Amino acid sequence: MQEANTMKLKKKLKKKRRQSNTPEPVDINDPEALLNWDEFFLLRQQRRMWERFVSLPCALVGLAFGAAIFAGLQVDPQQMFYGYDPLIVFAISAGTSCCIGFAVGPTVGRWFYRQTSPHMHAALKLKEAKFFKHVEANRSDPSYSRFNNPLPDFYGEKIDSVHAYRRWLRKQRDHEKKGMITIGLDKKKK
Repeated sequence: MQEANTMKLKKKLKKKRRQSNTPEPVDINDPEALLNWDEFFLLRQQRRMWERFVSLPCALVGLAFGAAIFAGLQVDPQQMFYGYDPLIVFAISAGTSCCIGFAVGPTVGRWFYRQTSPHMHAALKLKEAKFFKHVEANRSDPSYSRFNNPLPDFYGEKIDSVHAYRRWLRKQRDHEKKGMITIGLDKKKK
């Protein structure tokens, strides 16, 4: 009798174990269900890499474009241009074109990333909105900032994993505690 009960209990435990190990069914039409947090942070890092790598070619294109335009202008080298030597003005203008190209690079990189992985773009966008809601809800009050208690990573830009998110949460709580203590001391002094 006891052996039969033990066998039933073992079968129930095996069944329960099997059920707990099987993943939940994922709705393919729901883009947010396709990404877990680790995959989200990985895709976010990949997008950032695209943005950074495309910035350099965009800067070079900007430099070439600026140099081509300013090198084609006819200028009298004996005359000053707004009080400066024309060569210096053209060099600064070409450098500014390079900086503009570098600034446009992340936007172009994000577009390229979106074109190479369109199936994950919607899921990434939804998960990112959810992530920023988490960040907004859990960040410390900026009014607690002082010179000796600076605000840590207000927008959560340095968060690149679940572990980093938990570390960010701890820093936010520590900042808030230090700020409350400092404000309490300031009130006592007055």
